Amino acid sequence: MINLLNMTECGNYVVGYFLSTVKSVVTVLQIVAPIALIISLIISFSKLVISPENDKKGLRGIAFKCMGIVIFFFLPWIIELALNTFVLESENDGALYLLGSCWKYSSEIKEALDNAEDKGVGNGTTNTQFGSLSTDKLSQAVATGKGMGPVKSIHIDYNPHDKSGKCGKGLNDFCASIATVEYEKGTVKYYTGNQTNSGLLPGSCRAHALTSVINAIKKTNMSTLDLQNYMYKLTPNSGVLIGKKLDKAIQHYNIKATVYHSELQPKKAAQIIRNAVKNGQPVMVFVQNKSCSDLAGISNHHAHIILNIDKNDHVVMVDSCNKKLYGSEEWVNKQAGIKKHVSYKERTPEELVQCLSSKGVSDSYYRLILFEFD
Repeated sequence: MINLLNMTECGNYVVGYFLSTVKSVVTVLQIVAPIALIISLIISFSKLVISPENDKKGLRGIAFKCMGIVIFFFLPWIIELALNTFVLESENDGALYLLGSCWKYSSEIKEALDNAEDKGVGNGTTNTQFGSLSTDKLSQAVATGKGMGPVKSIHIDYNPHDKSGKCGKGLNDFCASIATVEYEKGTVKYYTGNQTNSGLLPGSCRAHALTSVINAIKKTNMSTLDLQNYMYKLTPNSGVLIGKKLDKAIQHYNIKATVYHSELQPKKAAQIIRNAVKNGQPVMVFVQNKSCSDLAGISNHHAHIILNIDKNDHVVMVDSCNKKLYGSEEWVNKQAGIKKHVSYKERTPEELVQCLSSKGVSDSYYRLILFEFD
């Protein structure tokens, strides 16, 4: 890598459209130019047969045309290789991206930009905002969406395998947990994949949580890797759900949800959690190690799904690291056969929201996501 460009990643409006336009032109040249050169090559051969005295000049021209055919045929790959010597630095989160990967996925990136509400034109360096699904989120900080009603019972199995593939389609993939929640209006299962499942990129906890909710709401059998393979096209060479592409994933899978960033304050967040549980709506939260190390583990930040508030007014959550609901408990990782001791401090919603991600992180990712059922 020979240069670090101080630009945002592939979702940048100018980068996305410019590379897509250039690639379209190159694709045409890749087809048209070799055909034209082959026709010219045939004509040159014919002239050489008719007038062999011009053999030296004719052979030189034939050699250049053969070289041109090869170059134009491999032109897209040559450009990608050249662009991979440059690195883009995201203005959102400081992550690094190969410019050649932006070129490779330019068609998909342009499609995502076309479908975005805000194309981010402005000064040419504004990142496309894929937008949350509510225009006045804070005034709607009560769970008025469609839910399944109050929770009647909840049961969680840890480290089970899932034949349907919701927790990964690899032979040795297994779930961190499967939560069976009996709501007033029906029973829903939340399958949470494990961070060690095969083929996953860094930052998988957010993808595990979102995939779990998507499958629960839409009754699908998608794995976390399925979600990452889609999102990888929007953010090549990086973990899934970088920046506000979480919003784009929610839109892509047609999920009714509201994503809250730093505008959400603790008091309002606790209110949303309480009302969501009463209404039977799952909530994703992003917590930081600095404030609550027991919830984040070895990570700086970690994603959890809130499913209930128990009789002692403590939140009941699942995550992708095989942790129990809360309290000091021993559990066995069946896959690795290693005993681990995990302790969650019991927290009320008001105590939990003090753990939510800080302003800089929450603006690039989120603090809380409120979901609705179809």
